[in-house]
Amino acid sequence: ADQLASLEERQKEEPADADKLTDIIEKSFMTDSGRRIGEKKLLG
Repeated sequence: ADQLASLEERQKEEPADADKLTDIIEKSFMTDSGRRIGEKKLLG
C-alpha cells in the first residue's frame, strides 16, 4: 500500500508515460493482484 501511495504521488509530481508506468508496476509489485491494483490506480 505504501508503494502504491508513493507511486501515485510521484505520478502527480512527474507524470510518466504508460510504458514506463507498466515497467515500474511490474518491478514494484510481486503479486498479480498487486499489479492489477497498481495498473487500475496508475493507468486508469
